[in-house]
Amino acid sequence: MDNGANYRSQHLALVCAKPGIALIHARLYRPQGKGKIERCFKTVRAQLLTRLTAADSAGIEALNRRLWAWVEGEYHQPPIAD
Repeated sequence: MDNGANYRSQHLALVCAKPGIALIHARLYRPQGKGKIERCFKTVRAQLLTRLTAADSAGIEALNRRLWAWVEGEYHQPPIAD
């Protein structure tokens, strides 16, 4: 997570703690690692979120199953050579 004020709020810490999510912040002045996760988020938004159905978002368990199916079935597959 970035180190901006909105990412260090008490509210975000509580929201993450409730489901057991570890809130880990990036090192100060080290943006290299954040670019990788930002690219991953962009891919998730473009390739997964646009295809979610109501059943996929019925609950956290359903969403996790759909996410892991996408990660294993599509995201981790090598690109097709031209």
